[in-house]
Amino acid sequence: MRSKPSKPSRDKATPLFVSGLLLIAVAVVGLVTVALAAHY
Repeated sequence: MRSKPSKPSRDKATPLFVSGLLLIAVAVVGLVTVALAAHY
């Protein structure tokens, strides 16, 4: 009974975690490109 509720919560949390990492990665890349463009 306890193992069943934990699986859907992990399935829902995993896409959010991955999407969060993707958003952070895109933001970091954008900031780096802007910094390089402004530096040079």
